[in-house]
Amino acid sequence: MSVLLTYFCAVDDVRARNKDRDYNDTDPPTIDDVRSFIRGYAAEIESVLDQAGYVTPITTIGVVTTSGVTSGLNALVPVPPTDQFQVGMTVRLMGVWSNRVWDEFTEIRRVDSSTALRANVKYTYNEPVTVVRVSSALEYLRTANAHAAAAQAERTVFMAANQGESTHSQLLHNEYLRLIKQIAATPGFLVGLPTVPGVDAAIPKGFGLSSFGAKNPDEIEPRFFINKSY
Repeated sequence: MSVLLTYFCAVDDVRARNKDRDYNDTDPPTIDDVRSFIRGYAAEIESVLDQAGYVTPITTIGVVTTSGVTSGLNALVPVPPTDQFQVGMTVRLMGVWSNRVWDEFTEIRRVDSSTALRANVKYTYNEPVTVVRVSSALEYLRTANAHAAAAQAERTVFMAANQGESTHSQLLHNEYLRLIKQIAATPGFLVGLPTVPGVDAAIPKGFGLSSFGAKNPDEIEPRFFINKSY
């Protein structure tokens, strides 16, 4: 089945980039704030993909589990009969955990049968859980989305404490811009993602990523950092 992706990374990906932060439901930025940052930048990434000639919205191959998934090492992930998954493949689990929509990325450690996968699972999900394959192109989008959201989350912490700008957030956002520029400037860069025939990749004009082509970080003008909410 084809699964629509409306964002490309998980909250844990943002945590991994901001190792001193423990996002929760009370201290800004909250988990919901981080989710908002992820979705906001995913929308920007999709606009770049659209203008670079890729078919949007982005979809990938996936299945829906036949029951819930319990957290643990080598946890059982029950799936309908399929041959789409292999050992070592990165997959994304998307479902409901603790009354909240959640997702995570993990690696298939074992394939017991055509209906049973094994993976290290962090969260316990209620039924149903969507399991999708993560290609190298989706890993690239995951990285870009996580860098941008982590930059925004870190800047939020500094702004709340009146500490000015965060060098770490600047570095993350600069790397995000580099990754997006690569997509926009190189036709067919994301191998495996379908493209629209006859559309050439080009840096989007008037799109708002004003730092494209910047020669140094001082020229970068983050689009979403100032007075922006989703």
